[in-house]
Amino acid sequence: MNPTRRRELVDVYRDGLLNDTLPFWLTHAVDHEHGGFLTSLNRNGTVIDTDKGVWQQGRGTWLLGELYNNVEPREDWLRIAIQGAAFLDQHCFDPTDGRMWFHVTQDGRPIRKRRYAYSECFAAIAYGELAMATGEAHYRERANETFQRFVDHNLNSEEASSKYTGTRPTRGIGFPMMAI
Repeated sequence: MNPTRRRELVDVYRDGLLNDTLPFWLTHAVDHEHGGFLTSLNRNGTVIDTDKGVWQQGRGTWLLGELYNNVEPREDWLRIAIQGAAFLDQHCFDPTDGRMWFHVTQDGRPIRKRRYAYSECFAAIAYGELAMATGEAHYRERANETFQRFVDHNLNSEEASSKYTGTRPTRGIGFPMMAI
């Protein structure tokens, strides 16, 4: 691919992200009442389900921090990312064991936890982006703690044992893929 075509494609994808996809989600998904993000939306932005997937809260927070750090330092992106992290801090950690919930209500009441730790992985990258964006030690510490919890859960936990039997030994790719 020549440099001219590469630049054309970068422009197309950048325009699609910044002028189409992102405005849709910022208009319809940001939960101004309870914090975090509503991600079950119809094509027109109507909310279909108010429950919140915790990994999606981390992913939304990460995306806005990533855009702030690497595309353009827009204060509205940072502000919404910070409110996403506040939702994670306030509602998404189980105080009994420090692990994160997988699924919570709109106002953050826990619904369920899963045997894997994807919520922790996405929260770790979200906190990492906010640490870079703000320079605040709180986010750096949360990123390190949450990532360590993700790694420990996957390498040192009975909950992380294989879900497959010995009949057809298989190794899941979730942990190595997420750790990348």
